[in-house]
Amino acid sequence: MKHVKQIFVIFSTASILASCGPKGALSQLREAWNPANDPLRFLPADFERSFDALPQTASLEKTPWSDSYWPTTDAGISQRWNDSSIYGEANFSYKSPTLEQLQTMSAADIAKLSPAEKFDILNGDYNYTLLKEERSRTRPDAESWEGLCHGWASASLTLDEPKAVMIKNPQGIDIPVGSADVKGLIDLYNGNYSDSRVYFVADRCDVDISNEPDAANSPECRDTNAGTFHLVLTNQIAKRHQGFVADVVRDLQVWNHPVYGYTSEIISQRDGASEGAAAGTVREVTIRTTMNYVSETGPVWEHGQVNKRNREYNYRVEINQTGQIIGGEWLDSERPDFLWMQDAPEFANMDGINFSTLSSIYETSRTEQGDIPNPARP
Repeated sequence: MKHVKQIFVIFSTASILASCGPKGALSQLREAWNPANDPLRFLPADFERSFDALPQTASLEKTPWSDSYWPTTDAGISQRWNDSSIYGEANFSYKSPTLEQLQTMSAADIAKLSPAEKFDILNGDYNYTLLKEERSRTRPDAESWEGLCHGWASASLTLDEPKAVMIKNPQGIDIPVGSADVKGLIDLYNGNYSDSRVYFVADRCDVDISNEPDAANSPECRDTNAGTFHLVLTNQIAKRHQGFVADVVRDLQVWNHPVYGYTSEIISQRDGASEGAAAGTVREVTIRTTMNYVSETGPVWEHGQVNKRNREYNYRVEINQTGQIIGGEWLDSERPDFLWMQDAPEFANMDGINFSTLSSIYETSRTEQGDIPNPARP
């Protein structure tokens, strides 16, 4: 699931800031974090650094919601997901209704339209500006993992889950809007248009390690430093009570998921420092952590979709004489590629598209009680 537009900038910045040098230099201090892995890129200056002060388990009070990642191969949010007769490449070629046709359509037929079509109709835009933009952005020959998971994952941490609602457009036509329709619109805006601030730590591994195994030891593909991971996870969830997004796969593909909890178990401790540990290490703690996150689902009409998943990580943190974590080492190949979070979006017109309407759509879907039934599924 493709990374955010802003993250292209952050990736570039992280790459510029990352330490560079010969492999020998990396091996000497391989477990101290480089500038791209500095927790201060993500956490405030007063974050808790002491290992013993960090809780071994914590969870957010509010669990993020699931959504489709709106695959690029299926035309993104121009996919008519609620219409079983339209699938695959047909989502790139169907014809949208004119105003005159819309005025005679049943609620069931209107409910089958794509999120992009419904958004244009709610704007009274029968030139279908957003639909055209989505068809231009997407393509049937894209990688199967590309989509809008970046927009969904961060939005699910900052916005309430929308409900299915009925909304009138400027011409007075009732438009049935499913929870997934609103989510898709939010995902697209949040991921590809919003200019809200992004916080990012580590570099992206942009290599297929299965085909290029030597790349696994590059700074980018060693992924998030284990000490940085532990500090971000525990500070964000236990201390700041905020979730964050993790790319849960290690290499080329990007699968962004919202993280909401964890449980860590101390496996062993030892005084001293292993070869290659961060300079200043006097104690090492081996940890097994189960990270709790929410995964994607298919588009669903009703709200309340939560696909909970866990991932186990084994690593060692390196601690200095004052008890602070100063580095870490992964003990197996399972690890997150990078970690990030994004401030809540403020819906505004972007690139000639009237996204300010999305604010009222979201507020209606957030405040209405329950869900309206899906007219297309009697």
